[in-house]
Amino acid sequence: MTDTAAEPLVLQLPDLFGGPMEVHNLVSDFTGTISVKGKLLPGVAGRIMRLADRGVKIYYMTADTHGTVREALHGLPLEIIKVEVGDDKPKRIKERGFDVNHTVVMGNGRNDMAMFRWAHFGIAVMEGEGVSGGLLGICIQSEWPVVKSACNALDLLLYPPCAQATDRD
Repeated sequence: MTDTAAEPLVLQLPDLFGGPMEVHNLVSDFTGTISVKGKLLPGVAGRIMRLADRGVKIYYMTADTHGTVREALHGLPLEIIKVEVGDDKPKRIKERGFDVNHTVVMGNGRNDMAMFRWAHFGIAVMEGEGVSGGLLGICIQSEWPVVKSACNALDLLLYPPCAQATDRD
């Protein structure tokens, strides 16, 4: 039996974004994006596991507003990166050498705007803690999806035809 690496997840993006995108990294905010009031939302853990099984490396950048991120994400195949302010997010991404062409970002807050400005593709998440108007503006200008839940956002990556339907002319 040979050991083979997981086939990278390929997310088909429209020509506007340069065609198909091979997703190597998912960089997401935690508070308000995949958690509400510091608690991981139902269904998110299983989707994180499926993305990791497909070879996607997952990173959560957070100031940890509620102080719960380590407990909430314990045991999941991901890395937690603490940041003080939103401008730290693209700096941390660049320090790790992530290729913008292979990294998807997710977020909901004003402190995610710098990360979204850096990105080639982002998904804004409108969970129970709301979404920043500035972040929505970046998504609207870039023609990126805005979804109502973290599970919907992760499903766009797990089921590329959903993303294709969103971006169809």
